[in-house]
Amino acid sequence: MVIGCKSEKKVTTYSSIYKERPVNLYVAPLQDKSQRREERYPQDIAFNAERNMAALHLSKTLGRPLTAKGYYVIPPLAAKQIAGIENNTFKELSEGDLLRYAQYYGVDAVLLVTIHRWKESDGELQLFLEYTLRSCKSNIELMHSWVLGSVKAEYNYKGERVARPFDRAIMQDEGVDAATAVRCRLAERVSDHVLRNLPISSSKRQFEQDRYLKAHESYFRCFLNEDNEVEMEKISMEAYEEECFVN
Repeated sequence: MVIGCKSEKKVTTYSSIYKERPVNLYVAPLQDKSQRREERYPQDIAFNAERNMAALHLSKTLGRPLTAKGYYVIPPLAAKQIAGIENNTFKELSEGDLLRYAQYYGVDAVLLVTIHRWKESDGELQLFLEYTLRSCKSNIELMHSWVLGSVKAEYNYKGERVARPFDRAIMQDEGVDAATAVRCRLAERVSDHVLRNLPISSSKRQFEQDRYLKAHESYFRCFLNEDNEVEMEKISMEAYEEECFVN
């Protein structure tokens, strides 16, 4: 569901993707800049564990929406080997020359994802993310989005996070508690919503058939409603940066 968005068409926002026709994508190691605590007390350990597990879950699930759009995502083991061989910092991947990734590994574009911050505000759990897709052919940005994801934070009378039905599968699969599962679900659903907006891969015969559909804004908010559906609205760069880096 889109609220109050009059977005550009995909053919405009993703013009470089339609031109370069990337197929093989390398998902770089996730950059997690969110807060951690010195582990002096049990609550500090729990605080860190929730964020660590959510980051790990996000890393494991980033490729799914890309595969669904027809892209070939470098498998995790191969991606780990590439990261070890190249040993590039996140900044180097964001700003440096990526042509060797195309030359030596057949990679068309690199996806870079940053977790900037976790925050609880006005009864909501909030997550601030940034996504960049960079070309390994021309070094240009093919996509760049800043997203504020949020979900209602629900607690029982003991002050413990309440798990919704959508969280229970994650609790079982990952062996985590309700508080961690909510973070995992929020991170996965927001990323799924962002990456599924990319054009269909040129490896598919449906390539370019979606070019006149709406593209996402560069800055927007994703709210997960009670049905685990995403409600989206545009926000300004100033609002995102104020909430993420100032308040």
